[in-house]
Amino acid sequence: MRERGRKNRTSATMLAGWKKAVVLMLAFIMCISSIVVPQLEEVSAKAANRIDFKINGKTGSKVTLYAGEYIKFTIDGMWQNGQYIQTQGTTHCGDKVNFKPSKELTYKSSNNAVATVTNKGVITAKKKGTCKITVTSIYNAKVKGTIKVTVSKKKQNAKITLEKKKVTIAVGKTATVKVKSLKGISAKGVKFASSNKKVATVSSKGKVTAKKAGTATITVTSVVNKKAVAKFKVTVKNPDTINTNYTPTGKKKIVLDETSVTLAPEKSFDEMPQVVDGMPDAVFDAKDIADSARMDIAEPDMGRKYYVVCAKMLISNKKKYGTAQIKIKSMTGLKSREVTYKSSNKSVASVSSTGKVTPKKAGTAVITVTSKTDKSVSATYTVTVRKLVTAFQFEMYTNLKKQDPDLETRFEEYRYDWRQVMSTRDVLPLNAADKNFTLTSSDESIIKVHDNGEVAGVGYGTATLTLKSADGFCKYSWKCTVSDKGTTCWYTQSAGD
Repeated sequence: MRERGRKNRTSATMLAGWKKAVVLMLAFIMCISSIVVPQLEEVSAKAANRIDFKINGKTGSKVTLYAGEYIKFTIDGMWQNGQYIQTQGTTHCGDKVNFKPSKELTYKSSNNAVATVTNKGVITAKKKGTCKITVTSIYNAKVKGTIKVTVSKKKQNAKITLEKKKVTIAVGKTATVKVKSLKGISAKGVKFASSNKKVATVSSKGKVTAKKAGTATITVTSVVNKKAVAKFKVTVKNPDTINTNYTPTGKKKIVLDETSVTLAPEKSFDEMPQVVDGMPDAVFDAKDIADSARMDIAEPDMGRKYYVVCAKMLISNKKKYGTAQIKIKSMTGLKSREVTYKSSNKSVASVSSTGKVTPKKAGTAVITVTSKTDKSVSATYTVTVRKLVTAFQFEMYTNLKKQDPDLETRFEEYRYDWRQVMSTRDVLPLNAADKNFTLTSSDESIIKVHDNGEVAGVGYGTATLTLKSADGFCKYSWKCTVSDKGTTCWYTQSAGD
């Protein structure tokens, strides 16, 4: 009995010990919970109200600068009570966001002696040290963000090196200022400015466009250090005299690069009619069609690609035959290289003050080039305007099913199932002076060509088909494969077997 009593007392003692341990454990957990939970809530609240930034196009909140440098940051994101605040684009309701950082945010530096900040987000480094830039919403002071700025003690030796320092271009032409290297600049990037926008303008990417004869200096400046500067000299000349070999002494004479040209009326290139049964059915603007071509390359279809090719021919030929530039090869014995231009028939061809010729209608005109300082010295330039072929409308077969000839027929044109590529009614413009053309194959053992603009696949392989206008001014080539697959046109359009 005494033994059993001892066991019962021992069990009671152990049970009491376990209960005490459990109570202590629960107390400990409650104690820990009382400490951790508020911290989690504090972190969560802090993250729920914040502003993030982009510096040099990258998300971040730290930047190191040299004294004298400046850099612009932008807002990458804003959150209020865990909800994202949209700062650009449109809302889900379609309303346009009209967020203005300079008016809806405040900007403050913790030490203006180290770095300052403007209400447009531009930080300027002043002297060695560190500071914080704080950006705060004017609507809710809890919505804010900070950028740590470190101004380096090292002395900056910034330098911009250009690939070229000067260029000579004609009016209307372009050139690009290219940066070869940037040294000692922590944040890479430059801006461009022209000293004379009437002579030459420059884009934010350094593309220079010549406006009129003269000189201009393009200044290239680091966007983070105004002291880092490079110069690019632009000399603009009129296109007629840009390469003229000028000598004020000797026999008075003007020599042209070319003395004649054949062009097509300017309206021949502006519209592309769709031909149905030999009659124009609709009119399309060639440039608009060509511009839309970029969107159709991924999934071309017969109709669009059909007009894309024609439009490209029109635009290409317009550069060749829709205008001409008179160029003076040399001038001798004259006080200056200045000249005047005059057309004998402006209704056929007009000419600008810099020798650009524009064809108007079929006919012939003579352009007289006369020295301004001595009107007795001149040269002539003959312009022949003809109704040239500017484009083709045709079926561009890209695959032909191989055929076995019917040897029982007497005439070759009946031996194959010929495919019509084009006919004279498909020549543009419809009123071209000579609408004849030739269609040739680079390999007649693969693709045979009939003299009326038809083709037939007679052997396995690939050959190049070429269309050329009889007047010689329009030409187009493409590759066509002969196989056991069905015949296709314009890459995607099935044309049967």
